[in-house]
Amino acid sequence: MGMVGILTMKNIEDIENQIRLIREALGEITEYLGSTLRNPISVSQRCIDFGFSFDEKAKMQAAFCLLSDRLEEENKKLSIEDCRKIIEETHPSQLGRPYSDDLIVGFVKGYARMIPDLELLSKDL
Repeated sequence: MGMVGILTMKNIEDIENQIRLIREALGEITEYLGSTLRNPISVSQRCIDFGFSFDEKAKMQAAFCLLSDRLEEENKKLSIEDCRKIIEETHPSQLGRPYSDDLIVGFVKGYARMIPDLELLSKDL
């Protein structure tokens, strides 16, 4: 078997370093474009920043869809606590305290660009 099929510790380290550089580059680009905690350019970037998985991102999107449908049916307003519950149940804070309101609002605004009903509901946040 040739060298092509063998994954060495050096290869793994090089791949990890490349991934770190890509993450940093994405962060630098979104920051340059004006991304803030409260108004992110990309939900995916925010997930990367806080350690959310791809599946957790999808789970939150589905939960925000269901929440916006329920609130519209019940003619209720969106609350920061409803949103916090979705995020904390999906990916509990590793900070030793709940996620900040700004982070919660940022996630909601990010998902609102993908979920039209949520965009209308999130105007008051």
